[in-house]
Amino acid sequence: MKKLFQHIFIAILPLALISCATDYKRWPDGGESDRISPEVAEVSIQDGSLNIDRDAEIEIGFSEFVDRNSVRSAISISPRSALKKSKVYWYDKSAEVRFNGLDDDQTVIISINPSLKDIQGNSLAGSFSMSFSTGGRIDRKILTGKINGAIDRTDLVNLNYSKIKVNLYRISGDNIDYARDEPEYSTGLTADLGFGLKNLSSGEYKLVAFNDLNNDSKPQFETEMMSFSPGVCDLTDIDSLDYDLTLGYNDTESPYIKNTLTFGKDIIKIEFSERIKYNPGIVESVMINDRAVGFSIFPDTSDKSTVWLRTDKLAIKDAVSVSLGKVSDDFGNIIHDKLRIKTHTVSDTIEIKPFKITSRLASSITSDGILEIKTNNFMNDSLSLSLLMISDSLSHSLTSGVIRQPYSYGVPLTDNKIGEGDYELRIQYSDSVIAEQKISVTSTSGYGSVSGKIEGSDSGSFVLSFKPVKEGEKEAVQSVSGEYKLKVRPGKYICAAFEDKDGSAVFGHDIQKGRTASAVFYEDTVLVRKNWETTGVDFKFKNKLQGR
Repeated sequence: MKKLFQHIFIAILPLALISCATDYKRWPDGGESDRISPEVAEVSIQDGSLNIDRDAEIEIGFSEFVDRNSVRSAISISPRSALKKSKVYWYDKSAEVRFNGLDDDQTVIISINPSLKDIQGNSLAGSFSMSFSTGGRIDRKILTGKINGAIDRTDLVNLNYSKIKVNLYRISGDNIDYARDEPEYSTGLTADLGFGLKNLSSGEYKLVAFNDLNNDSKPQFETEMMSFSPGVCDLTDIDSLDYDLTLGYNDTESPYIKNTLTFGKDIIKIEFSERIKYNPGIVESVMINDRAVGFSIFPDTSDKSTVWLRTDKLAIKDAVSVSLGKVSDDFGNIIHDKLRIKTHTVSDTIEIKPFKITSRLASSITSDGILEIKTNNFMNDSLSLSLLMISDSLSHSLTSGVIRQPYSYGVPLTDNKIGEGDYELRIQYSDSVIAEQKISVTSTSGYGSVSGKIEGSDSGSFVLSFKPVKEGEKEAVQSVSGEYKLKVRPGKYICAAFEDKDGSAVFGHDIQKGRTASAVFYEDTVLVRKNWETTGVDFKFKNKLQGR
């Protein structure tokens, strides 16, 4: 009996210890199914409180456990003078802000951005802000706004609202160094992409919104999408301002050759630092061992930062020198003269690999589509395609309108008069059939049309950008002020119009020169049906600055 008691005691003891440890600090409930955003549950003082101690300690409680790794850049103290006199301490479900020697009659703002996450990765429900004053009054100026969306050159892109920061810099005699200077005030976005800065002091400011990819709370203009207020945010004589902003790139850097590579026995790959505008004069000359050689140039349609050259046969230790002509990026930045030449030495033999199809073969395609395959062969000169109609065994060679691009081969079915039906696709390389695949050719997707009007801007030129959310095709077309009508593939789209004042046909900003682009996003999705016109898709621009 005594041994039985000992066995029971030994078995229960670990469970008791685990229970005690669990009661001491219980791990938060939830798991993979937790999709609830954390919220600020309580604050030790009321928002707008007056006559708060200059050495105040403010406690902020959360509705659940928060991720320690996400909190470092989530909280901001404004203005800068208050930030320098504060320290933030983070706990499992709370934070404490301790101040030391705040100024008399100073308004202080504590903001928490949606980059704060719980331990399951759910972002804070929205940007949180509270204010207090060490004196008998509190600053009352307000700046609000909304991020309409983001445009990468001509493409509409989705952004994570929890990553976007909004900084307000006080304008002084010195130029603002956005990458280094601390903002006077800072906040994040709500889930509907709105922002608000309240209890601001009187003065002149510059507003910058940016996609804070590296979580340093400062804009990196060459790598992070951004936007800024046109002109000065003057809160001297008025109490509030409101802005509509669209994020884009602030690209003022010139492109350069990042690398040249020997990519085949007679192929040279040129990699640029960014996307460039292709033209046949990009490359002026190619030298092999100080001897000028002939070459052919090919763009890379899938990677706009790459071009390809086919030239003389290359051997180990050959010195290759590529000389460029006029090269510019999408924003019109031109390569520097001193960076127009790139040299390299062929360091290894080029392995000859057997021909291979590198893409997945399509099982279905519309009769007005392009049948495309990708291979490991540069121009696919020995490749041919045919379709065998299953119902009558008639073979159709696909030879008309062939599109040969580096490592890609395409055939438009319309040019080859291919109708609807079930086929067997045969791919032949040289004299051998290397692949067969059943494929269904369906009816043409055709076109619908979208019409509306553009008004409210002094710009005479615009770009309309359509991004499919279901079926359809990505589209970016130029238009003019007034009524417009354009053909679009059937599908459901989100769309926007942006001003093209400089004629570049791309969306972008230049904060140093004070040039900011304006865009209008259509509020609803646009449904385009085959052979139907979707009307009333209007874009009305308004003044970028609105006092309220």
